[in-house]
Amino acid sequence: MPSSDMLKYMAFQLNEENPAVKLAHQQAFGKVEDGAIALNWKIKKTGTGKRSISHTGGSLGFSSYMVYYPELSSGIVLLSNQADPSTQNELIALADKIINP
Repeated sequence: MPSSDMLKYMAFQLNEENPAVKLAHQQAFGKVEDGAIALNWKIKKTGTGKRSISHTGGSLGFSSYMVYYPELSSGIVLLSNQADPSTQNELIALADKIINP
């Protein structure tokens, strides 16, 4: 999937007026304050109380991380051609440095 498609997908996910998106972002397990799980998304509160909605992934030597902040109407998609055990955490840390809501 090209990176431009990932950005289109993020724009779709930022539209929480869409009933399908709203449903996908409702927590199904846990509390948002402690880190919750929605329909395939991880939801948590940032240090300033904003929601972050994210998911990691990887395949055949590649890793990815998508995180967005609905209240800020913004997010980040990070793609890496590395897939060792620390890559996902490194992508998450990099995203936190880029946007620190």
